[in-house]
Amino acid sequence: MGSKYIIREFNEAIAQILISIEGLPGDIAIDLPLDENNNVPTGEALDNYIEPFIPYEWLKRIEQCKRPISNAGEIRGLVVPYPEPEQELVSNPEIAGGVATLSSITV
Repeated sequence: MGSKYIIREFNEAIAQILISIEGLPGDIAIDLPLDENNNVPTGEALDNYIEPFIPYEWLKRIEQCKRPISNAGEIRGLVVPYPEPEQELVSNPEIAGGVATLSSITV
């Protein structure tokens, strides 16, 4: 299939590479195997090792989702947003501004 990737980092201390893949947001960390001489794969062996980590089906889906979803309105009509959280205010002059939400008070 052959997707283009770029090795962005090599952490020699743990034999790990970080790769960027064309079309994929973010990076993928891959722990490289060590042989009996404590070498990591290189060249074609490295390409063959990296290949299974490339999410081809997901890349295909990303491309497919760039086109409008013709029935998206049907799903949007089913969405029920989470309710807004209720916040109880507590007056406390020791807190900046004198007011804090319960979520900022440690018991």
